[in-house]
Amino acid sequence: MRFNVINLYPLVVIVQTNVPSRIYDPTFILFGVYRMPGLKNRASYSVKFAGKEAANNLRPRANTLTAPNVKYSPSQNDLYTLVIWDPDAPNPSFLHWLVVNIPEDRVDHGETLVEYMPPTPPSGTHRYYVGLYRQPMTIQLSTEPERTGFSIDEFTKKYSLEESGVKMIRVQHESV
Repeated sequence: MRFNVINLYPLVVIVQTNVPSRIYDPTFILFGVYRMPGLKNRASYSVKFAGKEAANNLRPRANTLTAPNVKYSPSQNDLYTLVIWDPDAPNPSFLHWLVVNIPEDRVDHGETLVEYMPPTPPSGTHRYYVGLYRQPMTIQLSTEPERTGFSIDEFTKKYSLEESGVKMIRVQHESV
């Protein structure tokens, strides 16, 4: 039997793809619907660059020169991490902003470990992700993370961070 996994965020649907020909409709058999892990901690989440919502859209670089306005509805007594990274950077990823130990929804009260650096794609169009993660405990780093070669997967795993929301914008290289 072959199965396909269909991501219907926030659900994952598993279907059988080799259904016998005597079954005409539906064209697949549903084997299960599962909530994706970590979604119990999802926050209502808004990211605005220059007053406009980040929603997988192309932004002029001029609209990203200042840090975005981030709003969310936190779980009570939880701490959060906010991170912006460019997965299209050549080294394999570039860190643009990192704030940890954010109490409630007050980003300005968190610990900024890496200052905000606006998107500056060297060529073409780059994706920039703005991730919000719930922390199970206070994060204490012995060294500041490097901007180049940053791995969001390694960072979230190392500190057991749970994804609460991720938004993406695209910014195109501008010739000067």
